[in-house]
Amino acid sequence: MLKFIISGFFVALILGGCASRLPIKSYAPTPERGVVIKGSVTRPEGDGPFPGVIILHGCSGIRDNDYDWARRLKTWGYASLILDSYGTRGIMDNCGKKKLSPFERALDAHAAKVKFGALPFVDRDRIGVLGYSEGGITTLHAVNFNLVAYSLPSEARDPFKAAVALYPHCYSRVESNTNVLILIGEKDDWTPATACEMNLPVAHDPSDEIQLKIYPGAYHKFDEQRPSRVYHGHTLEYNSAAMKDAVPRIKSFIDKHLTRP
Repeated sequence: MLKFIISGFFVALILGGCASRLPIKSYAPTPERGVVIKGSVTRPEGDGPFPGVIILHGCSGIRDNDYDWARRLKTWGYASLILDSYGTRGIMDNCGKKKLSPFERALDAHAAKVKFGALPFVDRDRIGVLGYSEGGITTLHAVNFNLVAYSLPSEARDPFKAAVALYPHCYSRVESNTNVLILIGEKDDWTPATACEMNLPVAHDPSDEIQLKIYPGAYHKFDEQRPSRVYHGHTLEYNSAAMKDAVPRIKSFIDKHLTRP
């Protein structure tokens, strides 16, 4: 654990003086009773305003991979916010017995969207969300039309303009209020690809784009450059072939929906 904390700290420094911490009052468990959580903001050079992406970590909390995605987004011209749903709540791990639900984390994400969007260098009208594993299912909750319409205060009801979910647990079908890209491995034994095929989100607005890409031979955590391992009884393994497709595919998708014509 200490290794990851130290490593993440130095990655934040490498991302430059452009990284800063942002306190956010969550809408979870309710807008009136939300707790203060934090996010790490990274921005490209220049004044902006830049399109932005909120990054949602997996069930084991913030890791090097979150900073890897922030770095990629920065090079693509996006501001980003790595949202820490666990730290101030005292949660170290949410992979076993759940201490925090994806629904609550989706409320975190929308509170972050409002606070992040108020920064002078972020374009409030061009904010997307990217999450993986538990952060992936949280992403699908965050774009659920019913959650946005009925569980949020008025200032937060505008949708994310794009959503990318890597290997989410697609245990139910949502009616999405935005453009969604799902990427998952064929051999994922933690969040099965077949569930995403059966429960692919349905677009509330027919003009919204819903995509699913399944990578042959890929397992859970195919985007994290660490040795193959078993975690909570499931195989986690980096897959370079999947990432060769995933990185430009994600860039193309968010460029399409988060940049101005």
